Amino acid sequence: MQEGPVNTKHEPASVGQGSPKHDDGRTIIAIVLIAIGVLALLSTVGWIPQLGGVLGGLLFAAVGGLLLWLARRHASDWLMFAAFPAFGLAFASVVQGDLGGAGFLAGTGAGFLALVVAEPKRWWAAIPAGVLFTLAVLAWASFGEPTGGTVFFLGLAATFAVVWRGTANPQPWAVFPAAGCLVMALVVGLAQADWLVPVVLIVVGTALLLRSQLRQRSG
Repeated sequence: MQEGPVNTKHEPASVGQGSPKHDDGRTIIAIVLIAIGVLALLSTVGWIPQLGGVLGGLLFAAVGGLLLWLARRHASDWLMFAAFPAFGLAFASVVQGDLGGAGFLAGTGAGFLALVVAEPKRWWAAIPAGVLFTLAVLAWASFGEPTGGTVFFLGLAATFAVVWRGTANPQPWAVFPAAGCLVMALVVGLAQADWLVPVVLIVVGTALLLRSQLRQRSG
């Protein structure tokens, strides 16, 4: 009996066929870490002076990029959230002063905002996002009194207004803190006008009395 031809070709192993993609990601991260390490060493020995802020920015940016890569690979919203403060720290390391601090606050706020965008059920994350964005504006603009207080309460009012109506999962209760913060903004903003606040109180009180008398007469 004659045997058929023997197939001497070997099929390539299927194990690890998807590894080049992952290896490419690890290779990029490894190259970035090595480059940052070399810069850190050169800065430490004094060969590259005045590189502290830039080096810190590169380190935090690398951490943020790594977290984003891990978040995409593992489909983790919380790893994505952690990347935004890292980018904010990178910005603050490079840009000094009030603008750097504002960048860090805004970056952290963007992380909370990303949580809301990724999952609308996390409506609560809009509150720290709005507060941090408001603080970022205050840190950047350096408002004096009473403008700073007015801007702060306006930011809080806008934040709760978004929670009330601006998300995919509206929260009816948020109208009350939104209204309260708006009133506080008006009170703080008008605090410097000594004559204006008493006039407003008189007008509001008079309007309430007139409304009450009109109801009694109509009844």
